[in-house]
Amino acid sequence: MVSKPFSSINRNSDFLYLKERGIKFWAASWMLVSMDADFDPNSPKSQIGFILSRKVGNAAVRNRIKRWLRQELGEFLKEHPERIVRFSVFIKPMSEDFYKKMSFLSFKKVLNNGIKFISKKHAPQSAK
Repeated sequence: MVSKPFSSINRNSDFLYLKERGIKFWAASWMLVSMDADFDPNSPKSQIGFILSRKVGNAAVRNRIKRWLRQELGEFLKEHPERIVRFSVFIKPMSEDFYKKMSFLSFKKVLNNGIKFISKKHAPQSAK
């Protein structure tokens, strides 16, 4: 089994740091993507964290969203192995069936727009 190209953000202090000092972009009215501009590029792996409250939906819905996030962010990091970043994704609670009825393609489109915007805003020094 291939190891994932990132590790998880687990500490509350890391999430708060990204919230206060990170580059933020509302990819949609329900998704906030944050990236640490000062993350050490010599770290062995990128770090990714997700924030989903129970108001987003039941456990099955929340797990599906986290699975989609891991899939798309993992693909981004595999396509750009030179990028060592720290991402956090905040999913805002919406109406009762909003996430239950959401398709993977619409979710993917919004997430990829957010990743592209933030990646362009903080491009690696060698690309400039």
